[in-house]
Amino acid sequence: MQGFAKRVGSGWLWDLRLPQIRVWEGKASGQAKGTPETIESHFSFADLDIAQLAKFVNLKLEGDLPKGKGSGWLKLSAEKRNGKWQGDFEGASLLTEASWNDWNVKMAGARAHGKWLADEKLNLQQLSGKVEGIHLLSEDGQAVLSGTFAFKEKVASLTLSGKWAGVSLRRLSRRFELPVQIQGLAEGTVQILWDGKWQVSGTANSQAVGVGESALWRDVSGEWVWQENEIRLKQMQARWGDGTLKGEGVIRTSPNAPTTLTVQAKGVALADLSQLLQEWQLPLSDWHWYGQADGQIWLNLASGRVNLTVSMDGQQVRFGSVQLGRARLDLTIDRRIQGDKTFISASGILNLRNNGMVVTAEFNGVQPNWQIRWKGGNVPIEALRLVANDWKQRLGKEASATLDQWLNLPLRGEVCLKVRFPSLRAKLPECKRHSIPRTCGASANCQPKPT
Repeated sequence: MQGFAKRVGSGWLWDLRLPQIRVWEGKASGQAKGTPETIESHFSFADLDIAQLAKFVNLKLEGDLPKGKGSGWLKLSAEKRNGKWQGDFEGASLLTEASWNDWNVKMAGARAHGKWLADEKLNLQQLSGKVEGIHLLSEDGQAVLSGTFAFKEKVASLTLSGKWAGVSLRRLSRRFELPVQIQGLAEGTVQILWDGKWQVSGTANSQAVGVGESALWRDVSGEWVWQENEIRLKQMQARWGDGTLKGEGVIRTSPNAPTTLTVQAKGVALADLSQLLQEWQLPLSDWHWYGQADGQIWLNLASGRVNLTVSMDGQQVRFGSVQLGRARLDLTIDRRIQGDKTFISASGILNLRNNGMVVTAEFNGVQPNWQIRWKGGNVPIEALRLVANDWKQRLGKEASATLDQWLNLPLRGEVCLKVRFPSLRAKLPECKRHSIPRTCGASANCQPKPT
């Protein structure tokens, strides 16, 4: 350090210079000069260790201290009035390869300016200013922010707002361990408030979001609030084909904390819904369903275990070319991971009604072994033939030949049936008896032969 001081009357003229020193694993240099009534200074720094700096100023954040390298400069000017110092400041900083907990920033730059007030001994009393041109660039996306900050009566506050873009939804779905993979890029707005605690909120939107391997949601938008260890999703909406989705939920960021989502569907195509459920190899999901459905979906995720509940009402439902009328599906799915194995269990009931026909399918089991029990009344034989003919395409040669024998039987009218399949992998039941016990039509009593 170099400098000089000269006494003038009751005060001093002074000038200090700091050519270059090593501090916090980086470098710093600067100059300061003043009179009894004025101060001017300029400092620059490079490659300072952010963790050591945060520890020195006693910065308190949730989790680990921030890491990375910081460079920049700072200018101060002040004058003494009525026994207190007041002045202006201006500065800029650049962070590189910074990280905080699980979040990484390749580069972040900011510029700030404002005013400050201190007592006679230069103890800071008030500070206020603006932050402009904060640029964040990371693997999770990029953002441009600006805002204000203040320090008064030993209380600090920070308010930032801006836009973010280029966020990978696939990375976020993995980070929050969502049960299905989400793909696409999102953008939106963000507001950041710190007054002793962080609160982050904003909006999000994406033109197209891939859900799983088959679903494509368009015009996705919503609002979110991130406070402490949870992210609240509000007014989420999207288009799925000709249908619409609306939802809300809570995503917890703490390990093993539960995540909950609720989705309301309207006018969703059954073909799209069944294709999404087919990815989990659920019973009846690989059938050729057509029509539209309204309903709700509830998702709960905790400790790696997923619970999914579906309640849907379908209109003008078709299976292939067979008109099945109205449908009601109530389904519960549970997925858990044990070691390196994934177990999926499900239970549910499907009701079909059309012009006096009533068909019910109850199913449960653990993938891939499902128990299915069919009950039906007043089912047209021709409709049964069409369903069986479509199903024949999924069977082996032996089972397909058995089904052909049944399809060629000279039956007419309506059928009342009760069939139980111990497993989806069971052979098609062989019909042992055909009779007409009542005038409404034919009846078949069938027993399955499991493999």
